[in-house]
Amino acid sequence: MLAKNLALAAAIYLVAGIPPLMAQSVTPTRVELNIAESSQAILTLSSTRAVEVALELSINSYSSAHGDVQAPLEILPPQVLLRPGETRQVTVRWRGGETLRRSESYYLAIDELPLNVDAPEAATELQLLSSLRLPVHVETGGQAMLWFFSPGVDGSASLELRNAGRQYALLSHYEIGVENNSGIVVFDGLDIARLLNRDAILPGQTVSIPLRLIGLEAAGLQGARLVRKE
Repeated sequence: MLAKNLALAAAIYLVAGIPPLMAQSVTPTRVELNIAESSQAILTLSSTRAVEVALELSINSYSSAHGDVQAPLEILPPQVLLRPGETRQVTVRWRGGETLRRSESYYLAIDELPLNVDAPEAATELQLLSSLRLPVHVETGGQAMLWFFSPGVDGSASLELRNAGRQYALLSHYEIGVENNSGIVVFDGLDIARLLNRDAILPGQTVSIPLRLIGLEAAGLQGARLVRKE
């Protein structure tokens, strides 16, 4: 019971933006699978602790980073024991169709498991278990079509981004430019991704960004443009 409570605490820290002491480093930090070219990707896990670390890998819904979902993705192996200083590779493999009407997105969950839970000292020791979520995007071609809707001067409280394309749109590939008396103010898409706690806008999806989060009123965004970075 203690281990379960502590695992939950670590997940709450992650959602709140307070990074827990991670048990491992992971590369890459985002998986992008173009299944027209390859149906699998390789993750590299490296231990960052002086003790053994047990990890469990699973697929979560992109709309809810903490909900398991039935997806045509296979993880091999689904559990890994990392010894101090050890590096292991994990395969993420697509088991679905060879073509997709539009891209699909998930989260790869990497959760630390408690070790030696039956040992007498486990009942009194504090074990902070790490929990990490990596985005997984699967596509077979097509393009993102990201549209930007600035708030009206009628007092709209948010601006909107809408993806009308067939492929996920990575927010880090865009920026919003606003011209004022001091020049052009740029809101980087990476900052927007942090505000929204997501790396992409999925096909057919619309997201709203409250103006209070970027410190502007509606009038200050008139004439703003969405630009794809070079």
